Amino acid sequence: MGAEKKGSMYDGAVVDAWIAPPLNDKNPTPTTWTEDELYQYLRFGVAPLHGPAGGPMSPIPHRFLSQVPDYDVHAIAHYYADVDHAAERQGHDKAALARAMEQSKKDLIGPNTLDPDARLYQGACGACHYNAAPMPVLGRPDLALNNALWLDEPTNLYQVMLHGLTAEEGQSGVAMPSFYNALSDADMARIAAYLRRTRTTLPPWTDLEKKAAEIRKTVKTLPVNSSH
Repeated sequence: MGAEKKGSMYDGAVVDAWIAPPLNDKNPTPTTWTEDELYQYLRFGVAPLHGPAGGPMSPIPHRFLSQVPDYDVHAIAHYYADVDHAAERQGHDKAALARAMEQSKKDLIGPNTLDPDARLYQGACGACHYNAAPMPVLGRPDLALNNALWLDEPTNLYQVMLHGLTAEEGQSGVAMPSFYNALSDADMARIAAYLRRTRTTLPPWTDLEKKAAEIRKTVKTLPVNSSH
């Protein structure tokens, strides 16, 4: 009937074929959305540990909140850090960050280099997403810490693969090319399965190739070599 579901406040939803992740303590990422991470994301379009704003979220920091005074952005970050109980939950962040950095290193020098799915990931994504301890490089999002791999469906991972990010989205001046023409549905499914297996502690996603085809249908056909 259109009434608000008060028991589901800030739980997230599907918006324009993207998943808006939970803003409360149900957010599944291994590192907490702290007040500082939230502020960086809302003010600059990128959070050091969580990556850039893409899809329907991208205009929020770059078009809307860019017109809002800094103290208001701080206030929003403070509010949502309280909503997700960040101060109580961030004790595990250091260990989660260390695990993410270790896995990123294994992709280059460890046994994963013998895995054909790992080689596909390295060829398509590894050069830009590789990180080394102690922290991810801003503009080089570590996928083990990103919401896209920890959600119940691979929707956002596929959307970013297919759309890419322009230099006006996410982190200002940093672009990711679209892989709409470069990766088949089967390729995307292999990368998604590999990342879910090696970057998270969650059960595998299912029907990955079918879901890749479904998400592709929501994306406007892009010209070859397009970055958006």
